[in-house]
Amino acid sequence: DVTNYKYLNMKIYITLLILLFSLKINAQVTNKDELREKATFMGYKYYFNNEKIKKQKAIQILLQNKSSEVLVNKYQKTNKLANVFGYSGAIMTGIVGGLVISKMLTHEILIVTDSYKPATTEVIFLILGSAGVVTGFSLKLKAHKQLKSSITEYNNNSQAATIKIGMTNNGNVGFVLNF
Repeated sequence: DVTNYKYLNMKIYITLLILLFSLKINAQVTNKDELREKATFMGYKYYFNNEKIKKQKAIQILLQNKSSEVLVNKYQKTNKLANVFGYSGAIMTGIVGGLVISKMLTHEILIVTDSYKPATTEVIFLILGSAGVVTGFSLKLKAHKQLKSSITEYNNNSQAATIKIGMTNNGNVGFVLNF
């Protein structure tokens, strides 16, 4: 009986070894997590490991990394300030434009010419509004540079090496090493 038991165990071991070596196991080494920004006609698109993500998700990923967190916080503050200046400037400029258009529609003025002298409040709103729009735009550019710097910082200091069993780039299941 003991010899039959050993013989059965040996059959199981040999079968397992044959199965193990007959499986096609693919090992793949991939680079560390990568966050990319791509300029498009209507703004920017963000990709994390070649998967398209929303901007807020990209910011969440950047905030999880200590090296890029400081730059993202600067970006968020600058972006809020840019929105305040930009929107308030656009509203002020829009009020002046609306006033001039309403005066034209009510025939108070037929055409904006040299004979038309805008009210002092219109001039003040136009100057402040234009300054707000220009300031907001320049702050938006600065904020975007800060975000781009944080993405570069993230990609330079990404996570440490990990190994897992998962899908490889060619669609097979295998060992995936991230470093």
